[in-house]
Amino acid sequence: MRLTLRTMLAYLDDVLDPADAQELGARISESEFASELVHRVRSSARKMRLSAPELEEQGVGAELNSVADYLDNVLPEEQLSDFEQVCLESDVHLAEVTCCHQILTLVLGEPAVVSDGVRQRVYRVDSEHREWRKPSQQETVSDSKGSVVQPPPVVMGTEASQSEVPDFMKPTRSIRLWHLGVVGVVAVAMLLAFPAVRSQLGWLDDADQEVAQQNEDAGAGSGAAASTESGGAASANDGAAVPPVVASAADSVVDAGSEAEPETANSSDTSSSVPAEPPPVATTAQPLGKLVSPNQLLLRWNPEAQVFEPVAVNVALNTGDHLLVPPGFRAQIALASGLQMTVVGHATWQWVATKGAGPRLVLSHGRFVFSRKGESAEPVAVSCAGRSSWLALPKQDSQVAVELWRYLPPGKDPRVAVGEIALRVYQWAGGCWAEEQSALTVEKPSGVVCSRALGQQALEQMVVETSPGWILSAKQAGSFDEIATVALAEAISSDEPLILQLQTLQASHRLHEVRALTARSLAALGEYDAILESFHNKAYRASWEKHFGLLRQLVARHPDTAVGVQMAFERQRGDDGEQLFRLIWGYDSDQLEAESAGQLVQWLSDEAIDIRVLAFSNLKRLTGKTQLFFPEKPIGQQSTAIRGWARLLEEGSIVPAQDPTPWNQRSEWLNP
Repeated sequence: MRLTLRTMLAYLDDVLDPADAQELGARISESEFASELVHRVRSSARKMRLSAPELEEQGVGAELNSVADYLDNVLPEEQLSDFEQVCLESDVHLAEVTCCHQILTLVLGEPAVVSDGVRQRVYRVDSEHREWRKPSQQETVSDSKGSVVQPPPVVMGTEASQSEVPDFMKPTRSIRLWHLGVVGVVAVAMLLAFPAVRSQLGWLDDADQEVAQQNEDAGAGSGAAASTESGGAASANDGAAVPPVVASAADSVVDAGSEAEPETANSSDTSSSVPAEPPPVATTAQPLGKLVSPNQLLLRWNPEAQVFEPVAVNVALNTGDHLLVPPGFRAQIALASGLQMTVVGHATWQWVATKGAGPRLVLSHGRFVFSRKGESAEPVAVSCAGRSSWLALPKQDSQVAVELWRYLPPGKDPRVAVGEIALRVYQWAGGCWAEEQSALTVEKPSGVVCSRALGQQALEQMVVETSPGWILSAKQAGSFDEIATVALAEAISSDEPLILQLQTLQASHRLHEVRALTARSLAALGEYDAILESFHNKAYRASWEKHFGLLRQLVARHPDTAVGVQMAFERQRGDDGEQLFRLIWGYDSDQLEAESAGQLVQWLSDEAIDIRVLAFSNLKRLTGKTQLFFPEKPIGQQSTAIRGWARLLEEGSIVPAQDPTPWNQRSEWLNP
């Protein structure tokens, strides 16, 4: 009997014949690699915080059906080695195969216990439209050796022996003594912490009273200050510093601010486009909200030090703040207006002061979800994509989600072409988004209403079936993404420069997920060396798609950013830096038809792993296919996959799957 992963699983689950089991056990004991693999198989199945593969993964070993085909012994012979290689390299996929094999062994090896009540309920389900099989009919299944076996009989009754059932499948008692102890401790803690909780709940009310008092004090001295306001405004704003990332990535901030005050367009006061440094907090600070989610990174620009700094939980956010959330995080901010703003992934925004009105929320880039958290919520003035708009949530369950990004068609040189801002707004359960405040009361159609526009086009409104998946948190407790965000947020402090801390973590942290997340965070702050180095490091293969997508978005946001990425490529890779930077742009149909499609296929055989990674990323996005190509593997092991891509090239199939538009891009490409 051959020693393979499937036969090893059959040996560990004790489903082999005694003679075969004895022979296989001897082979395992003689092989150091096999013995180590047995240990990995057992330990991976017991890891409590190990995540599961993504539902939409593609390729052998990652696709849903490949595990079933492998265990059923129907996976094509040419794919067996690739499947087992994926399992050997990933504890996540190895644990999936191991647990599925254990469950099938238990189900097929023990009688199924079905209570009389459950059996009768099943018979009644849709009985008028379904013809149930007779009890004498049997189905056959294949065991791990490929032989045909009959499924075990069904045992009537409600009780069964639990002696051979794994602990995690046994029923647990509803209440245990330690449960009561935990409840008691939590109750005492809540009782002791009640004054602190009460003070936190009243934070926003106190802030409103403070703002009102400050406005009254400012009104008393407005007559004396009027003579000096016009002369001092320009000089104050001349010294205001704008964060380079925000300024280079979102010139919509300037447009939005200027539209907010059309009557002062000819004035020398430029506070609407470039906010001045906030005045002393003791006299004119306007607390607008605070970060309420722990283990999330929210960064604020410090104009004096010219750096971004982390914002601690419950610290006030004020007018004039330039804020940024790095990729991968999901920061929740409680606003003084009674709303909660959830920032999903990489995003930049600020609050801009306006004359004669409250501060305006200027969204520059990213995804934002607005929901109600207070008894009442005031409308909020919002600017994005050069548009002045209003946001209102009249009901407790009303929500509005805003998504905006720079769209640059594939193949355009980002050093000379500037992408247009694509805006998409989702409204449901009474949530309102309108360009005029008076239009907030206009009744919306039932369902999820989507408004979208590119550049300065008129908003196009439509009703969609469901809201996008990014509105709800995609991270599962204990997943790699959740572990990485928590670990990175906990490691960042305000004692040292942020960039220095991120560079140290990226170079030395023991978890790959944290190093990859740190590399993306550095790229969002204008430091590209770490993310470019990841493309020729096999340890980052699980993060290459996210890194490629983030770079594609960054270079589309401003020519200065594109030049910075190009210089980083050339600094690291010399003469190859130019073609690596070219691979970030993408390709249109004319470029592919000319020669770029053949060049992409040729680059799959390049000796440099980073060139293979970026070429494959382009081909995968264009066609939606992989041809079982793995850029991290040696070229000698990729001959079959490369021939598959060469065949697609000869057939003329390496073309965009559909005409590129801002609206048909996949969600994970817009905000990696």
